[in-house]
Amino acid sequence: MTTAVAICLCWIGAPPAQPDAAPNVWTKLERAQIVGQRWDVPVGYSPDLKRFLVLGGRTSWAEYKKPRPYDVLALNGGEWENWFPRGKEWGPRVGACQVPAWKDELFHFGDLAGNVRPNWTVYGTFSLGQKYDYDSHHKCFVFYAGGRTFRFNPATREWADLAPANDPQRELGGVLLWSSLCYDAHHRRFVLFGGGNVQTERGDPGTWTYSPETNAWQRLALEKQPPPRANSRLAFDPVAKKIVLFGGDQLNQLLADTWTFDVVANEWHEQRPPLGPAPRAGHALLWLPRQRKILLLGGYTYTSAVGYVERLYKPLPLEAWTFDSGRNAWQRVQL
Repeated sequence: MTTAVAICLCWIGAPPAQPDAAPNVWTKLERAQIVGQRWDVPVGYSPDLKRFLVLGGRTSWAEYKKPRPYDVLALNGGEWENWFPRGKEWGPRVGACQVPAWKDELFHFGDLAGNVRPNWTVYGTFSLGQKYDYDSHHKCFVFYAGGRTFRFNPATREWADLAPANDPQRELGGVLLWSSLCYDAHHRRFVLFGGGNVQTERGDPGTWTYSPETNAWQRLALEKQPPPRANSRLAFDPVAKKIVLFGGDQLNQLLADTWTFDVVANEWHEQRPPLGPAPRAGHALLWLPRQRKILLLGGYTYTSAVGYVERLYKPLPLEAWTFDSGRNAWQRVQL
């Protein structure tokens, strides 16, 4: 079963999907198909290697045992190729492969052959969402999920369990779900906000930072923060030195508010632009370096179905918006 098709928006400032692709046009890459079920799929871009990467993705224990491509994939020539660890030959360049098994579907950071790699068949309340981002200084992807802080180095193709002495889930109690993580290039740290299912007055973790240099998490004591929400998204504007947040899911209503976190002053500010996207959650926010704007794509809304075991959410029609932090303005892109 094909469950993922790679599509890239060709934009000024974004890596081109094809040499002759036109700006603001979606191009379907027919050969870029990933066979097998996976969800919570982290997708990133390595500017040094000039590669889009799939960095895992959750799957069921039963699906994992079926022939499937490797956890880490790189987009090359319009196809997703297996990115095995250096020196490992576990299958063909493209397509299904046979890799060492995990002991069970509980979280481990190693397989039965002793290879260091996260177990993506995690049973229970493991949730990734957008709790990962690219560290442009150390040139690694950093993740926070299941109470674990870990990274992937695309140059060496190596995973590492960072195992800091503290983290939000450990300090707050509960199982932290639905947060977002964003890299603050100004301070060379990550900022986490949003999510829930933890033991706090607000019911959310508040604002935290993670330093790769000291391998330590810190909770910020702030007088003002955005209201609690799940599945919001964060993106860093290096020109304005602000992290932009839009929307999110309060589990009984969707939001359409815009906030910025001034990383220099460590302050949240609500923005009130005259126009903006409709309420949503689960969308993508990306920085466009040439446009010097934040790009919003996709998202979900609620359904109004009332039948037995109905789906609660449905994807919104695909649209694109940009946000200019300097002008405090959203603008819809005509696709």
